[in-house]
Amino acid sequence: MYSTELYMNEKLQMITYVLSSGYKGSFPATVRQAKEIFRCFEQGQKIVFNVGDETYAINPDHVASMHVHGLNEASKSVNLPLDDQQDELAKAYHNALDLFKIECKCSATYVVNIKKDTEYGKCNACKEKLFVDRSKGRVPTYKGDAWIMTNKTSVR
Repeated sequence: MYSTELYMNEKLQMITYVLSSGYKGSFPATVRQAKEIFRCFEQGQKIVFNVGDETYAINPDHVASMHVHGLNEASKSVNLPLDDQQDELAKAYHNALDLFKIECKCSATYVVNIKKDTEYGKCNACKEKLFVDRSKGRVPTYKGDAWIMTNKTSVR
């Protein structure tokens, strides 16, 4: 792990980062700190640094991309490749979704991809409440097999 301190007379630059989860954030750093941060990223080292009374810590394993704003001669961007762990996270999120065929009293019929454990929802057309009917099992649709979500019949 690398640690760096701020020299009070140095101009601050904004560094914007995007985590592999999609969260975007930014923080100030000096030109010297920005160069050290990118050097640490290239080597895969964690970094801790101070700007005034604030302390920042960065783990390059969780950052997908980074960019320094306002550095003409040393402007630098880094896009880090996604690793297997991040691919697994994306697959797990996708696996948490399931297909539902919507059949509403207003005659709207469509297929949506929503959370597996959903028990009710609203029709996109009329905003009426819909309930999942798992007693009928999965039905074939143009997107694949889906659960029925309806308000046409009483669901228990």
